[in-house]
Amino acid sequence: MKAINVNLSRHMPVLDGFRGLAILGVIIFHAAAVLRATAPIDDWYFKISRSMWIGVDLFFVLSGFLITGILYDAKGGKHFFKNFYARRTVRIFPLYFLVVAIAVFVLPDLSRHFPELGAKQWWYWCYLSNFLVVKEGFRHLVLGPTWSLAIEEQFYIVWPLLVYFLSRRAMMSVCILLFAAAAALRWGIYYGGEHVINHIYVATYTRMDSLACGAFLALAARGPRGIRALFPWIWIPFIACSILGGYFLIEGDFNKKAPEMIKYGYSLAALLFGSTIVIALSRPEGSWVNWLLTRKTLLFFGKYSYAMYLFNRPLVDLIEENWFGPNRFPFRLYGSSIPGQIAFTLAILAITTIMALLSWHLFEKHFLKLKKYFPQKELPAVELEVKQAPASNLSIEPATARRA
Repeated sequence: MKAINVNLSRHMPVLDGFRGLAILGVIIFHAAAVLRATAPIDDWYFKISRSMWIGVDLFFVLSGFLITGILYDAKGGKHFFKNFYARRTVRIFPLYFLVVAIAVFVLPDLSRHFPELGAKQWWYWCYLSNFLVVKEGFRHLVLGPTWSLAIEEQFYIVWPLLVYFLSRRAMMSVCILLFAAAAALRWGIYYGGEHVINHIYVATYTRMDSLACGAFLALAARGPRGIRALFPWIWIPFIACSILGGYFLIEGDFNKKAPEMIKYGYSLAALLFGSTIVIALSRPEGSWVNWLLTRKTLLFFGKYSYAMYLFNRPLVDLIEENWFGPNRFPFRLYGSSIPGQIAFTLAILAITTIMALLSWHLFEKHFLKLKKYFPQKELPAVELEVKQAPASNLSIEPATARRA
């Protein structure tokens, strides 16, 4: 029998690994936006790469899990609201507002891809850009990714109030209601009118199920039985959603705007990612899951994922317009443009990474030094007993856990 110390209020490298996977998926998806199929095999590459939008949903589940855990652990401590909002501010605002300022005042003079925003800029300054997309669609590509950041910021504004005033069990009930409401609203909007695809994809009230799923799991893991309370039930959504996800990818359409994805897929993705996160956190350090998610490459991309997310989409258009794109690559394999697409994706990844590194070292990390003035409450480690079962199956039993 081996004991594992898990402190859910401290930095968890496994979650950085998930961030790394999410940002790599988003970059593959963005790079595929300019791909044109030239051979039958390209259709498969196109289908897989275009399914990588799902990385955004992984970010949502991670945010719900992490932010809810941070808030719950800090509950009852001094300066609950001040510390949370200050720490979020120094992490998110500086780079976000710098990017918005560049998009508003600099980029319109450099390229036709970046039109002037005029009065519409205030949607971005106020973290309401997702509702601008609901109204007009994705018209400003350089700031296109901000729709998901707007949803998260709206979540950050409201969620601390609920965590502060409600009990853990009440919050779990709220999460269930939000999850169900988001799914119901997507169905209602889908069958209630035309031209609703962007509305469903980017509106806060239709995407809150991913955040609510992560939040629910964070609260459940902090109950009297700890993570053990989620076993063995957590395997049910993991297996079921994995099978359905594979079916969508092979037989159906994994496009984010496909009817099946709108009606079922977003909720299934949330359940799949949520269950995967819990299973990964429950594995011991020597497990292959922990080994995979803590590889230096994934941790590296996870660390710089915020800047990479903001920079990547406009870089795709700039490079494709001014340098090269997958469809202009000189070499093709049996008529396929896949070699060009891979080269284009790697170039995008390299340039995005360089820009993110510069952003971190020249700009972001200097603001993060201010976090020391707003300390985050940490709890003692939760000790989990891991019993070695036949066929290397591991069961988790908490020796100590914080009560609700």
